[in-house]
Amino acid sequence: MTIGSDDFLSLLREHDIRLASGVPCSILEPIMTAIDLSPSIDYIPAANEGNALAIVAGAMLGGDNGVALMQDSGFGNVVNPLTSLCLTYGLSPFIVVGYHDPVSDEPQHREMATLFPDILRSLGLPLVEIGRDTTDVAALGRDLDAARASGRPVVIGIRRRAIAARGKPDAAGGDKGTRLERDAAMAVLLSLLPPEAAVIVSTGHLSRSAHALGADRPAFYMVGSMGHASSIALGLSRTGKAPERIVVVDGDGAMLMHLGALSTIGAAAPASLVHVVFDNGSYDSTGGQASTSATTDLAAVAMACGYRRANTSLTRRGLARAVEESLAIPGPHLLVVKTHPSPADELPSVMARHAPPAIAARFAAQVRGAS
Repeated sequence: MTIGSDDFLSLLREHDIRLASGVPCSILEPIMTAIDLSPSIDYIPAANEGNALAIVAGAMLGGDNGVALMQDSGFGNVVNPLTSLCLTYGLSPFIVVGYHDPVSDEPQHREMATLFPDILRSLGLPLVEIGRDTTDVAALGRDLDAARASGRPVVIGIRRRAIAARGKPDAAGGDKGTRLERDAAMAVLLSLLPPEAAVIVSTGHLSRSAHALGADRPAFYMVGSMGHASSIALGLSRTGKAPERIVVVDGDGAMLMHLGALSTIGAAAPASLVHVVFDNGSYDSTGGQASTSATTDLAAVAMACGYRRANTSLTRRGLARAVEESLAIPGPHLLVVKTHPSPADELPSVMARHAPPAIAARFAAQVRGAS
């Protein structure tokens, strides 16, 4: 037996939590669904973890208690606002963290899962851990009260399957009839890329889809470092071994996480870069929670940041034409591909065939051999 998401929500209400902000995590899916359905807690999807903590800090300055939600692999993004904002100004929010297993979880989670307790100890932050054997809600409430008495931010580390799931609302992303299916769009894109093009694919289902459809193509399949695919491409473009074409396959949530990278790319103006963003309006890999792309014109943002061209594709023919045009003239280009969410996806992990160091070595060999 585990703690129910409604029980956990009741604990938050007992501490007068009125606002939540976060970045989705599969471990926290039951909690985020409960918060999203709660009329008493206002939820704001954040671009990144530091953004979420700052939003909560602002709410606390206005008199409302708040909670920031994230996974441990993204906890590094909050160290600065934790130290220079919350600790400096005496703010003590709850921080709920999906706590991965350092042995059994995927490699991109293991390093931070191992370091996570030490980081908290070095910051002097109390940790209340919730595991599958945590069943006494009253005792958990007392633990939270004791931690809150420290007057410092309280971190609640939640292990996988420690919170019982409940039904969730339909994923965001608009009418499926007006959007492409992700794997079909990926197949169109990969079929048009020249063999010598260097391909960098963002983390999550996009990486799995690209690998499943083009496993023979050397590519840098990302399994972590969300939001940094385009910056990796920019760094590659400035090397002596840079290929003539570098294609980044990004997701809307990943792009929004570090949107400032577009300004850096626009200023650097890498002519070789084709930046393709699959925009389904959600975070598929963590349960289909809504992103904020529905109110953001990603193509217009790219143009404002200095990209040479940007357009949005709604059809296979439109996507094919946009890819062919982008490969024919210097960039940087942004192609926004509108796809519909597919949260029930069961694509195998890229790491079922390749360990991350092998992915990097294979990609580096391709890049250096093509020059």
